Amino acid sequence: MQLLASLLALTVAFLAQDLPKELLPPKPEPQRVLAKVDGQPIRASDVEPFLWDWRGAEVLNDLISYRTVLAYARKEGVTVTAEEIREELNKQLGEVLANEPKGEDVDARIRREGFPRSRLWLRVHSQLLVDRMLLRSFDPANFVKVSTIVVRKDGDDADAVAAAAAKAKDLHERLTKGLAWADALKEVTDDARVLSSQGAIGWKLLSAFSTSTAAELRALKLGGITKPSLTANGFQIFRLDAVGSEAKGAELQELKALYLFSERPALLRRIQEAIPVEVAR
Repeated sequence: MQLLASLLALTVAFLAQDLPKELLPPKPEPQRVLAKVDGQPIRASDVEPFLWDWRGAEVLNDLISYRTVLAYARKEGVTVTAEEIREELNKQLGEVLANEPKGEDVDARIRREGFPRSRLWLRVHSQLLVDRMLLRSFDPANFVKVSTIVVRKDGDDADAVAAAAAKAKDLHERLTKGLAWADALKEVTDDARVLSSQGAIGWKLLSAFSTSTAAELRALKLGGITKPSLTANGFQIFRLDAVGSEAKGAELQELKALYLFSERPALLRRIQEAIPVEVAR
C-alpha cells in the first residue's frame, strides 16, 4: 500500500504541472477537521487511507492512460494548448448544464459522479491529442454516402443462398435497365421506415465494404449502383448518393466525427502496444 501511495503521489505531483492550479485543490493538513460526529472529529488523516484503498487503483489507471497518450503524442510531435483544452472542457460542461435545471451547480454535479474538473481535464487533453493524431490521416475522399437494397436469405443452406443470389442478380439487371430504385425496394421489403428513407444508410468509410464493392463505389458516378455482394445482412446492392471529396461545412464535420469514432479504438490499441507501462505491485 505504501509503495502504491508513493507512486501515486509522485505521479500526481508531476501531472499537476500540466494542470491549471485552480483545478487541483491543496491537500488538507493531516489534522484538519473535515466533519464531527457526536462531537468527535473526522480529520483529513482519517480519510486518506480509505481514499487510497477505495480509489487508488481507479486514479492510477486514469493517470496511466493519460501519461501513455502523452508519451505517444510526444513521439509523434503532436500537442494541444491549455486554451484548447479549456475550450473543449467548457463545451462539454455546457452540454451537461443544458440538460439540468437552472441554477444547478455543475461542479457539485460532476463531483458527485466522480468527475471533477481535474479528472475531466486529463480526459479532454487525451481525447484532443488522440483526435489530432488521427485527423492527420483523415481524407474525406475515403467516404461515400450510399443507399442499399438488401435481398435477405431465407436460410443458410445452399438452396436459400442461391435463391437470394438469383433474386439480387435479377434486381440488379432490371435496375440497370431502368427499374426505379423505389420500386425495387418494394420488392424486397414492406418496412415503412426503409421505404420512406429509400434505403439510405448515410456516410460510410470505403474500408467498411468488401474490396470489390469499394472499388466499384470509387469508380461510379453519382446515382450509379454496385453489383450484388454478400454481406452479413444478405445480398446487397449499393447506390452511390454522394462522395466525401465534395463534402463541405456541417457535412464535412460529420465525416470527421465518423472517422474519429471509427478509428479511435485502433489508435488506442497501437498506443498501448507502443508505450511500456510498469505497475508496482
